[in-house]
Amino acid sequence: FIGQKPRFANQNVGWIQKGEIIGKMGGLELFQFKKLKYRPKLSQAEDFFGDEHYVWNLGYFVTTPAYLLEKFKKYVPDMYENLIKIITAENYDKSLEELYPKFEKISFDDAILEKFPGTGISVISVDIGWSDIGAWEALKEALSDNEDENVTKGDVMIEDSRDTLVFNYTKQLLVGIDLSEMLVIVTEDVILVCPKTSVPKIKKLVESLAGTPREHLT
Repeated sequence: FIGQKPRFANQNVGWIQKGEIIGKMGGLELFQFKKLKYRPKLSQAEDFFGDEHYVWNLGYFVTTPAYLLEKFKKYVPDMYENLIKIITAENYDKSLEELYPKFEKISFDDAILEKFPGTGISVISVDIGWSDIGAWEALKEALSDNEDENVTKGDVMIEDSRDTLVFNYTKQLLVGIDLSEMLVIVTEDVILVCPKTSVPKIKKLVESLAGTPREHLT
């Protein structure tokens, strides 16, 4: 694993717990891998952030296909069987089209990484400024020079506010007062207002709109 030194209590990534130093590679220390927790609750993320033994999982691995297939076979055998059928099929495209929809809808982190054993795996800890830019709070971090700075887009006025991202995609003036650690997104169809710490809940809310008259908004 390659782990990024965390900069805040990020709920949108996996957190790796590293153990003792077990060697060096290319001048970098290798740590024992202990466990991984994917998308923890805020209280857990805050605990991890305060513990020097935790790093963000970047999703970059140095391994072999055979090793990963072995883990699929062990932890998600049904998925493994379909993977083998696809890989060995005479008509790969047809097999993929038929079998892929049958795969369980689960992240690689939940299906495999959280179940990894604490032996035979190592972690390199780095500080390369990596961010999961797909998350709103990471976007805010990337666009601001410091944590307290506000980030705005469009016709926006905010007063006495800190650490807040406000994007207004309409022609109407948006005014905010006394905002702290907030996310405000305004489009022609949807208005989103929530604390930065509640960003992980957005995905579940969007998923709940499937099959409803509001599905077109997702």
